Amino acid sequence: LTSKRVKLLDMYGSQVAIGIVMSTDPTKMMGRPIGQDFCEVAILLANKPDSPLFIKDHNRKTMEDAIGSHILWFLEYVQLDFKRHVGKWKDGNWPCNQLYSSSTSWGKNTDILKDENKKLGDRVKDLEERIAMLERTESKFQEENDSVDGGVAPKESVSVTKQDVHSLISKRVKLLDMYGNIVAMGIVMSTDPTKIVMGRSIGEDFCEVAVLLANKPESPIFIKDDNRKTM
Repeated sequence: LTSKRVKLLDMYGSQVAIGIVMSTDPTKMMGRPIGQDFCEVAILLANKPDSPLFIKDHNRKTMEDAIGSHILWFLEYVQLDFKRHVGKWKDGNWPCNQLYSSSTSWGKNTDILKDENKKLGDRVKDLEERIAMLERTESKFQEENDSVDGGVAPKESVSVTKQDVHSLISKRVKLLDMYGNIVAMGIVMSTDPTKIVMGRSIGEDFCEVAVLLANKPESPIFIKDDNRKTM
């Protein structure tokens, strides 16, 4: 999943945002360990800005607050390639299919519908308990939580050299033109000199960046192709 563009779903299977998976490492710290159930996601677009986050902090409560930053999201509610879900319920069924499959179609008797509603309620309760358990670990990692803001790079300007460019991976950065003006905000995806991007290898002088926001939309990009000329 890492570096893939995905949809984020809420507990009812509705799409709430689009993002890029930055990490699935269960030992990684985002103020607390990611653990086995979560992945780190960079939020590109909020389809439902008012939708609450699974894991909140002082500055981010809703999807609108999370745009352009990194958050934790349950793997069960990540949809890859706009076609299939990653992660399953404990009974082996896909989350959305469980809610809207033919087995829950109109016309079933009331007892069966009540049973399915109870199962859904149990899943919601289980989800809430898992979130609460994760939040209880926050006090153990308060220092990290104060210093790590969802993996977002510091806002102050930092000069980047070839020696430290690898430390930028997964960080939010400013893109400058040749005059030093900010033309866009993005997330560094790769600094691998052998990787092919836009039909050519990155080499020693470039990095691959996912562009989040164009501060100067008409600004020309350094490397152009048939479909992309400006920010």
